[in-house]
Amino acid sequence: MSANQTNGASIRPGQDKINEQVKHLKEKASSTVEKATEKASDTYENMKKMLNEAGHNIQEQSEELYDSVAKYVRENPLKAIGMAALAGGILAIALKKIGD
Repeated sequence: MSANQTNGASIRPGQDKINEQVKHLKEKASSTVEKATEKASDTYENMKKMLNEAGHNIQEQSEELYDSVAKYVRENPLKAIGMAALAGGILAIALKKIGD
């Protein structure tokens, strides 16, 4: 047996072991990436659902607030005009001070 054949025979089992370890690492990495992708997808869907619900709640609350203000203005038109004038006056003073 020549030196090359002896070295080739002794290198081959080491190469097979390395190839097996690389294969195992690839499978483990693939599994980890798949789990991370599933987790990210679940998190995205949960956040999407929560944001949709929050948006719906905000819309309902703003509609209720609008209805409440509209009802108050219909029932108290002079008070509403007075409050609007007062708010406008305060805003004008504040803007004037900012401008100075």
